Amino acid sequence: MGTAHVFWGTISSYALPAEAASHTLAALISAQFTGFLLGVLSAPRLGARIGVSRHITVALALFAVALSTPLWVVNPSTLVIASVILGTAAGSLETQIGALALEPSRGPRALTVLEACFGLAALLFPALVFLLSPVISWRTPVAAAAAAMAFLSVIWARTHSTSLVRPARDAATQTVPSPGHPGARQVPTATACVLLVFAVVYAGFETNFANFLPRIVGSHGDAGASVLAVSGFWFGITTGRLVAASVVHAIVGRKALAALAVGLTGVLLGLAYFDGELLAALPWVMAAGLFASAMFPVALTLATRIGGIPIPVMTSYFVASASLGGALLAVPVGITLDRFGPHGAVLLFAGAAGLLVVLIIAHTRRHD
Repeated sequence: MGTAHVFWGTISSYALPAEAASHTLAALISAQFTGFLLGVLSAPRLGARIGVSRHITVALALFAVALSTPLWVVNPSTLVIASVILGTAAGSLETQIGALALEPSRGPRALTVLEACFGLAALLFPALVFLLSPVISWRTPVAAAAAAMAFLSVIWARTHSTSLVRPARDAATQTVPSPGHPGARQVPTATACVLLVFAVVYAGFETNFANFLPRIVGSHGDAGASVLAVSGFWFGITTGRLVAASVVHAIVGRKALAALAVGLTGVLLGLAYFDGELLAALPWVMAAGLFASAMFPVALTLATRIGGIPIPVMTSYFVASASLGGALLAVPVGITLDRFGPHGAVLLFAGAAGLLVVLIIAHTRRHD
């Protein structure tokens, strides 16, 4: 999952033609998160129709196919199709796993640990591409990731009848009442809806900031080396989530969200004035990751507590909102980067972080 979220931003410096504009990358990211939205929305229905185990097997196989596409084809139209497939597979998988992690018996720490593992892959993949591209080729880590997903698909298909699958299906059956049941509320509360908008804005920032970082910090330097900024951002996120996992009960609240959003806004405003050198940008980038690290799991945990609907349904709404944010913000960022350069793009991200502060204040007043 972590690899998927930084995939195009990492390999675009190598796979796309040198003259490709930022809006080409924006189209790939927007297509991926449109597919992600389709995967999230279709996951419950497909899981019920073909079974959870088969659904996961198919998603893993599609994941492998999409990751391998840039190894053979560099045509933008074909890559957009592959991006939609990649997003659909990723959305299906994240919905299933996220619902399991949010089971009340596991507590909020499970989601934070899951997000930390997610961040570890997003941290390692750009670093591997940077290290291996001069020695062998950027295709090597991409091929390894595709092969790993194909291997996981085969392993899952062979072990789908183990105890891991059956509790997942039973839990989903027991947790989500049928639509006709009197207690099967499907519409979240008004305060939870504010958090859904929060998810749109936050995910729009996180996914696009990570994917456009090589073009932001590499505008006056080596585009290949600039992928390290992606690793730096996810190093901050992963470190923050590992710390948050031990204190998650203390930070699940609106005040913590507000403090993190204010800090993120300040860091992004500082990043807007860096001098174009990667080493000068890295501290700001890692600080942005630290402030952003706990925002998504904290907001999602809050939403499941006050949403007034079953946890899997609220999780599906939340992840769908996040994928919508990733798709919507990609095009404005690409256009801003082409027209106003890296400073304009960073200021756009800072504006998104400032909007998060406004949404938290609105959520607090509505909740009170």
